[in-house]
Amino acid sequence: MLNLKPYPHFFLLGALAIALFSISAALYTYLRGPGVGVEGGILDPAPAYAINRLLFPLTVNSTSGPMEVPVKGKINVFVPQYVRCPDICHMETIVMLYVMKTLMDKGLINDVVWITVDVDPWSSTLEDARSYMKAKAGGAGLNMLVDRGFWVWVLDSEDKLRKIWSQLDIRAERSRTGLVAHTAGFVIVDGNGYIRYYVNPRDWANLTAIADKIVELVENIKSGR
Repeated sequence: MLNLKPYPHFFLLGALAIALFSISAALYTYLRGPGVGVEGGILDPAPAYAINRLLFPLTVNSTSGPMEVPVKGKINVFVPQYVRCPDICHMETIVMLYVMKTLMDKGLINDVVWITVDVDPWSSTLEDARSYMKAKAGGAGLNMLVDRGFWVWVLDSEDKLRKIWSQLDIRAERSRTGLVAHTAGFVIVDGNGYIRYYVNPRDWANLTAIADKIVELVENIKSGR
């Protein structure tokens, strides 16, 4: 048996971690209101916050032309990204493409639309977005996902985007360097326009676990759970 007496800081760190998780969960519940829960324990690399809030529709410009979001009758997965992002956005893209391929294999690809919400209205263009999508999807042999509108990129005026950001709890601020600090993760909306889950990855090194969680939640919504 390990003798932990000389290492009391282990207990302190463990207690601190539990306390921080409890506080964050309580704060999230307070902000969201009754009925919000967390799917996944303290060690879950991709906990999902359960939400039940209507996303009010808005018509915006996209790589597929003007469109209303959310797309009615489909499960919508919203992802905050921008083309010039130096890090986390590309990890989100890897997860997205992995899940899209998995949904194709499961025969569920037609039930889901992936919507990138641009977080850099100050510099982004739809042309850059199309090029990025083609390059990433093409590199994975999945160009048809872009061509057939399974993955679209939303970009409009800052005012319009902020209306979407506020409903999806996306925060984005441009720094003096031109880079954008923004919320990362995946917001899943059901076919009736209700925000059901916010997947907030803790461990971006575990991309498979993040993708598997999204697949599980999509299947839950599809099956009526």
